[in-house]
Amino acid sequence: MAEYLIDGYNLLYATGLPRAGAAPLEDLRERLCVQLQQFARAGHHRVTVVFDGQGKGIQLNRSYRNVKVLFSPTHREADEVIQHQIRRCGDPRQLVVVSSDQDILHTARAHGATIVRSEAFARTLFAGQASPLKDLPEQEEKHKDDPTLSPEELQYWLRQFQNPPNQEDEAE
Repeated sequence: MAEYLIDGYNLLYATGLPRAGAAPLEDLRERLCVQLQQFARAGHHRVTVVFDGQGKGIQLNRSYRNVKVLFSPTHREADEVIQHQIRRCGDPRQLVVVSSDQDILHTARAHGATIVRSEAFARTLFAGQASPLKDLPEQEEKHKDDPTLSPEELQYWLRQFQNPPNQEDEAE
């Protein structure tokens, strides 16, 4: 059983849900947690998701089946809580950390945890795959020690920034 530690708002924004429309943040958090519950059940994983703050409409430190939801205490950010969880983990090699925050990723790498960027996890989470690691280990392992781009990745990004989208492409 894998244990996932997830940067909640980082993942939520990676899904694109907050940009998609008028749903209140509480509803978006709830939708994400339900999706994480399905992911946990399908892959027999344990999931802890950490959100910033103790805002309005938040039921603090609530649990779904196989998903524990934590909110950072007053005057602390979720990033600090996540880094603390990584440091106190008995065997961080069994931990999968989901975030795109550089400080969190640095702490996870330093302690030997597996990392999955929020954008990659979001794609697989909403694609219904049981494990986001199924398609990613080679890519994530490469980036653990070598943050440079491959020639193919470099060409891709050069094309993205050199060729503005066509108005016809946007209409499709």
